[in-house]
Amino acid sequence: MTTSHPRAAAGGFPAALSCLAAGLFSLGFVSEAAAVGTPPSITVGNYSSTLEDHAFGIGFTVSDAETPAQNLQVTVTSDNPMLVTNASLVVGPGASASARWLNIQPVTDAIGQATLTFTVVDGDGLSASKDMLVEVTPVNDAPSIVVGSSRVHPTGTSGQVVSYGFASDIRPGPDDEAGQWVDFETTVESDPRGILANALMNQNGDLEYGLSGQSGEAVLRVVPVDDGGTADGGQYRGLPSRIHIAVGEGVDLVAKIRREVNYTRGTSTQGSPIANYLVEVMNNGPIDVNGVALHARVRYGLVGVTWTCTVPDSVCSVDNGSGDVNVVVDLPSGATATVNLVGTLDPLHHFLRIDSWTAPPNGMPLLLPFDDQKVYIEAIDGIGLFKDGLE
Repeated sequence: MTTSHPRAAAGGFPAALSCLAAGLFSLGFVSEAAAVGTPPSITVGNYSSTLEDHAFGIGFTVSDAETPAQNLQVTVTSDNPMLVTNASLVVGPGASASARWLNIQPVTDAIGQATLTFTVVDGDGLSASKDMLVEVTPVNDAPSIVVGSSRVHPTGTSGQVVSYGFASDIRPGPDDEAGQWVDFETTVESDPRGILANALMNQNGDLEYGLSGQSGEAVLRVVPVDDGGTADGGQYRGLPSRIHIAVGEGVDLVAKIRREVNYTRGTSTQGSPIANYLVEVMNNGPIDVNGVALHARVRYGLVGVTWTCTVPDSVCSVDNGSGDVNVVVDLPSGATATVNLVGTLDPLHHFLRIDSWTAPPNGMPLLLPFDDQKVYIEAIDGIGLFKDGLE
């Protein structure tokens, strides 16, 4: 007796089983879609807006027939990184497994539109996407200026004085506000001896004031204002700048400290970063001064300190050294003495502190003494971010 068997179909299934499966599909008992899975779905609005420099959030939902909602993967991308960067798009959980929340932080001072593409992927690798238009609308930013150094005049000076371009970098705000005008509110904040007859700053940034002939010191307060208005919380008034004016015999010394190069410029033989700082003292008065004492000391945060001292068209009593700085310099009017400090950042400290102070020659009065010394404090690692006394 001979027994026959159905011939195997492709894939190893007997022909009879293949015929049975085909019959079930044709009768509607099994769908092709169910056999390969259904793609997920995502529900999100078509449009959202926020004000300039304001973070905002968008809620949306995701679902899938086979993959649990909490296992669905969601990504969001932006087509305009000048307004919204991909790194600023942070997706988090919502009130339920299917609810999600997108936090958005637009680029500072940027306005305009961006299309965000929401994409959800299920456990089978199937995906669905939805676009949403977001818009950042403008809000007026406060104007800003940079003012020059204090003004010092010899005893007996009187009449009108104009300092052209005393205010520089006059900005109504970011680039989108370039068409606004900026004006200045000028008030006399302090003038106990009556050295000023009048004072103003014009739209060009020129400082104009009248001197009465009296000796003393006065303080002007200058506030930039623009015509951008206050809608939606806009700011039309900038930060005040204070301008000191002195009339009298004496010297006005201005001390400054700043970092010259980044910590990554080089490393010591022990592998610690090397940094250098500039200690500067300027003769801001109208007369040349010989014998100005310049002192600087690193309190902590920088070790193995060496330094050099230079003055254009003049000399320092000591050109270089290590540790504390104690030199005498001759400073022509308007000249600046510079001490370049170089050292290794101390890994035992989270902060660096440098002190600088000056003194005029014996018998010479010091005018406007509020800026003849400086304390510089700076975080030198990711831990030391806040400290009282930072200047």
